[in-house]
Amino acid sequence: MVFDNLPPVPFNISVERLTEDSNSQRLQNGTIWSSYTEIIDTEFTYPNSAVAGISFDSEYFNNIPTRNYLIKAKKVKVPSNYDPVKRTYTGFWDGTFKVAWTNNPAWEIYDLAPILSKMLGVEISFDKWALYDVSRYCDQLVPDGMGGQEPRFTCDVWLTEVKTAYDLLNDFCSVFRAIPIWTGTEVSVIIDRPRDPVWTYTNANVVSGFERSYSARKSRHNAVQVTYSDKTNGYESAIEYVSDDEEIKKHGLNLSQITAFGCTSRDKHTVPVNGF
Repeated sequence: MVFDNLPPVPFNISVERLTEDSNSQRLQNGTIWSSYTEIIDTEFTYPNSAVAGISFDSEYFNNIPTRNYLIKAKKVKVPSNYDPVKRTYTGFWDGTFKVAWTNNPAWEIYDLAPILSKMLGVEISFDKWALYDVSRYCDQLVPDGMGGQEPRFTCDVWLTEVKTAYDLLNDFCSVFRAIPIWTGTEVSVIIDRPRDPVWTYTNANVVSGFERSYSARKSRHNAVQVTYSDKTNGYESAIEYVSDDEEIKKHGLNLSQITAFGCTSRDKHTVPVNGF
């Protein structure tokens, strides 16, 4: 029932039944007030929200259908000389920023600064020059396992879980095999990547030689199951199995199960686990 042409607020709405409630167990026609909905016929803004309005023909659906949306989400600060679509950098960077959409994990981390500051109650800043170097490494094209190429590291994630600031930062750093460090003035990152050696250590320049230690065999995994969101299948969860068959033959199966944070590529998830 819809009431139009209502008087100015405030006003009362009442419902009166003309017949008595039944006292017979064979007739159940009791009257209750369930709920009401107030409809305000005007346009509203939805700040910090993505709103979708869709109508369906109920003839084809018994219930409200499940909907999935592919979103670009929040725009973040990126270097002023960076084209996030082509993933190219022009000239030297002067340290200034512009706002754009990107799935480069380095600049997603940089965008965490105000969020982490609120979570920790202290001002947090990131080493933008270190992240700039990381971002260029993430954008380098590598084989995608399907005969084409794709950026080395991307992060496509929708945060739905409550986490500590430390865990959240480590999750984003795990995308490109890095760990966060505190330099004394700001947060920087150390990334596991190929580099030229800066010094050679031998018995000739090490006092008393080397001491070697090894991890326990039970801590050495020889197979891993990686869960990731498969972008080729509607971003449904998928599992990929990677193993060292020779080690399994020698020592038996020692399986590790991990979830690749922000990973949507079948090939990318093998990058951090091929050295398990």
